[in-house]
Order: sequence, then structure tokens, then C-alpha cells
Amino acid sequence: IVVVLFATVFRDAWIGPAVDPKSIAVLPFDDLSESQDQRWFADGLAEEILNSLARTPDLSVTGRTSSFAFRESSEGIPAIAGALGVAHILEGSVRREGDQIRVTAQLIRARDGMHLWSENFDHPAANLIQVQESIAISIAVALQTAMDPEALAALVSSGTRSVPAFEAYLRGLSGYTSMLETGDVRAYMGAIDAFEQAVEIDPEFALAHGEIANYWMTQLSQVAIASGRQDKSVAEIRAASEKALDNAIRYSGDPVRKLRFQVIKAVAEVKLRQALQLSSEFLEKRPHDRQAQSRQLNLLTQLNMFDEVTRLAFEFFERDGFDPAVTGRSIHTMIYSNNEEAIRTFLDLVDEHLVHSTVAMYQAHRGLLWIGEVDRARELHDQLIASDLRNSLKAHTRLRQLCAEGRVDEAQQLYEKANSEILNRRSFPWLTANTMGYADQGLATARRLDEEQNLYALAGFLLYGTFDPRPFPNLMAHLEVYGNETGHVTEVPYSCFRTEAAGPES
Repeated sequence: IVVVLFATVFRDAWIGPAVDPKSIAVLPFDDLSESQDQRWFADGLAEEILNSLARTPDLSVTGRTSSFAFRESSEGIPAIAGALGVAHILEGSVRREGDQIRVTAQLIRARDGMHLWSENFDHPAANLIQVQESIAISIAVALQTAMDPEALAALVSSGTRSVPAFEAYLRGLSGYTSMLETGDVRAYMGAIDAFEQAVEIDPEFALAHGEIANYWMTQLSQVAIASGRQDKSVAEIRAASEKALDNAIRYSGDPVRKLRFQVIKAVAEVKLRQALQLSSEFLEKRPHDRQAQSRQLNLLTQLNMFDEVTRLAFEFFERDGFDPAVTGRSIHTMIYSNNEEAIRTFLDLVDEHLVHSTVAMYQAHRGLLWIGEVDRARELHDQLIASDLRNSLKAHTRLRQLCAEGRVDEAQQLYEKANSEILNRRSFPWLTANTMGYADQGLATARRLDEEQNLYALAGFLLYGTFDPRPFPNLMAHLEVYGNETGHVTEVPYSCFRTEAAGPES
């Protein structure tokens, strides 16, 4: 009764997330250089301005994945702002010729298209850091933040005064952005060279150390599309990520930035309760930080705190509006609460926004199947299959829909075909077996991770409420030492085999 009343209150009281007047999206900057070879620079500069603004606690800044999805969009500013749920848009361009750069930026109020601020910056490339900081400060001032100029200047600082180090860092960021947009992991696999060049030039560049840590943690993961380097052992990769995280923490002059890296370190060490405590502290100081919001939802899920997951999912959407990554993460984590009324309410709230993101739509499809809305899920299924979603996710979308519709023979054929063809995600066999209802299949990777004591990667399976950690002694021993709950394991309600029936032998 309590959970139903909880969701009903949200459904009846919710009108729609009011657009925060201090909200902004930063669109990717255009490359106007004559040779058209500076996209990496334009993307990196826009992203670093976005990151700088996101550190301002009373500004709500749309995440990179959301805003960069509108690259070269033919939609007008009001439509883009409406899709992103923001009151303002920052757009700009970069022209770089030799040692000279021209950066043009303009802040536009979405409701009437008024330019609140615009400026051209013509400088030698040696003044690049100053230009980036000047733009971020000017935008923050125009949006009337509560921060004094000195504190604001400290926040938007990238943490290095070396232009070559900063440019190398931007080049690495561009590689990561390219991977998110295209799914081509090669750009990101090369980004590590740029980040390492940045710290070679400036050994105290905390943000670059942080990106190095993120890269190596990605290589340990079983679900990230850019994982899987084979030239280093698990021990070597873990050591590289630990070293980079320690450096990021050591060289972070800003205490809140240091706190962010401390959260990531606790996650890497699978100290989930410590990570949750630190993450909660960080969110108090940076409540609009989209990455932190997603991380908080993940940690709560890994700790089986599903009431809090549900509360925060509504809170983030109500306060900050639609963000593909956070909304998708909210759906992914909410469903394991089995609070059908809350799940349905949330899916209804975000429904109109799904057209703007296959990421969120993919999770919404799963959410609809979870609560038995098979026909409604079929509509999303058809859109996803026709989209540019990567093949492994399309296969899983199709498999879920077939199982939910009771088309078991077709599902079995797809299950066997997909697992023989799709090799780029090492968690894929377990996820598909889970959908089929073959509880004991697909666990070879998980067993190997436990034997190798790659607990960070194995703990990633805890993001699925259907994963039972008890058969994995090293993981269980670690979780018990750090006081993590392990008792909640749910069943996929739309699986092909919903009973005790076993699948074919592995």
C-alpha cells in the first residue's frame, strides 16, 4: 500500500518539470577552420566549457551525451531547448589558423531567441585556457549565479596553465565523445595516448589523471563497449587505474573535485557503502551533476536500496528535466524494485522525450515489458530496430520482445545466433541467458572474474537485480567485509521460461 501511494502521489501531483531559469545546454561548437581538421579542438573546447559550468552548484547543465546529440541538427533553438528541458542554449564556433584562434560564443534564451551574451575571442593559441575560462565565467555571470567572481574563477579552472597539456587533454576528450556518438571504439582507444601526453607535460594535471583512471577502469569492465584490451593483464590494468586515481586525488586543488575522484576510487575498490556516502556528499555540493546522479543510482542499486532509487529517479527528473543518460539509468535501476505503479508512472512522465534518445528508449522498452505493457513495448521495439542502435542491443531488444510475446522458438533461435555472433560484450551471454530464463548459463565470464579477483568488473553485474552474487566466493567475502547487502535477487518477469524449467545444458 505504501509504495502504491508513493507513486500515486507523484502521478497526481506531477504536472511536468518546470524549466529551471538557470539551466543551460552547450551544443558542440562548429569547426570553421579552412582545413576543417579542428573538430577535435571544437568539441573539446565546448565540452570543457560544459564541464566548467557544471561545477557551478546553482546551474543545471545538460550532460554532454544529451547536448552533443544535436550536432548539425536542423531543429531550431526552442525545439532543442524543449527537448533538453533547458532555458538557455550556448552555441559557438572555432576557427584556428596557425597560432591564432577565433572563438565565437553566444548565449541564447530559448523562449524568445534573445541573445543574452555574445562575444568573439581573437587570441594567440597560447591564450586558449584564458579564453575557455572567460567564456565559462561570462555565461555564469549572465545566468546570475550566486557565486562571487573569485570562487567562480576557481571553479571553472581546468587545473592546468599549460596550453600544450590542455590541448592534449581536449584531444583525448574528443576521442571519447566520438565513441559515444558513433560507437566506434577506436577513437577512444587512442585517447589514452593524448591523456598520458597531457600528464607528461603537466604531471599535476588532475583532470587528465582522472581520465586516465576512467580509461583503465573501462578496460576492466564487462559491459562497456570500449573494454577489452588484451595486451595487459588484469593486475597491470588495475595498477594503472589505481595510480591515476591516486594522482587525480593528490593534485586536485579543489576539494569538491577531489571528492569526485574519491568516490570513483571507492567504486573501483568495490567499497560500495563508502562510495555511496562520498557520492551523497558530492551531490549535496553539485546537485545537478548528471554523472554523479547516474553514479548515485548505480550505487543504490548495487546496495539494494530500491526505495531510494525510486525517490531519486522522480526527484532528478522533476527538478532537472530529461537527460538521456540519467533517465535511462533511472528506468534501469527502478525496475528491480518491482514497484509496478511507480515504474508505470515514471515511464508515462518521460514518454514524450524518448524520441530524442535511443539510450532512454532502450531502457523504457525493458521497463514496459517489466510491468507487462507488451503492446506498448512493441511500438518502442519497432523504433529501436529501425534506429542506429548497435547490433548487440538490437538483438537483446528483439529477444526480450519475443519472450514477452511468448514466441519461444523464435527467441531460442535468436539466442543461439546472437551468442555465436556478438562477441564485443563479455556480459552478453549472461544477459541473454537471463532473458531466456536460463539462470545458470552465461556465467563463465563471471566465474573467471571471481577467480581473477577482478571484483570491480564482477560488481558491475550487481547493477542487475537478477544477479545472485552468492555463488562467487571472492566477491561475497569482499561484500561481507564492507557490510554490503546481498539478499535481493529478483526474476525477469518477461523471460521465456518463467518457472523452474531449466534450459539446455551449457
